[in-house]
Amino acid sequence: MIRPGFSLTPRADFLSVTCSRDHGALMWDGVSSVLSELPGSSLVSGDLVGWTLPNSGGFVGFREMRGICKLDTTGSMLVALSQHNLLGAFLQELGDSPHRVTRLDACLDSPRSAPPILRRLYSLGRKGKVQLSRKAAPVTRIMAPGLDGVETGSVYFGSRRATVQAKAYDKRQERYDKTGVDYGPWTRYELTVRGQVGA
Repeated sequence: MIRPGFSLTPRADFLSVTCSRDHGALMWDGVSSVLSELPGSSLVSGDLVGWTLPNSGGFVGFREMRGICKLDTTGSMLVALSQHNLLGAFLQELGDSPHRVTRLDACLDSPRSAPPILRRLYSLGRKGKVQLSRKAAPVTRIMAPGLDGVETGSVYFGSRRATVQAKAYDKRQERYDKTGVDYGPWTRYELTVRGQVGA
């Protein structure tokens, strides 16, 4: 069965950039020109202005906050842009305006059963053997019975406010909970890097 969003190679799964209000309109106009070429995309407005891909959950949102402009792009949208050879043009439009990358998530998928992997990672974390910086990363987990009754869920390394945070989770269970479809064994590894918000 084809797993939507499955990636055996590392890829960006979320991107957030900020820029000054002076450059926000230019950035938004530039990325909008690229997104208008993406088949199936549509412009939405309301509390949050953005572009959406209804069939994939892809979204690019744009908003002003505290004197800066923020643009958030989901992994589904980044994949769609890549599949239609528009990712380079999208990133070029971001790069044409002074900006900061304030969050970047990367992911990697494995076609292996998550529960034993999560148990092993949690054990290593509890022993202080996982580092995201010079010190051992704190570890937490959220677990519940999965499809086959075995405890599964997510294991997190680093605090929620840390510059770098990692997690591993049962993507099979997550997709089943959202869609009712069982895609088979699927473990996802994610790394999040955050920077300062600003222009």
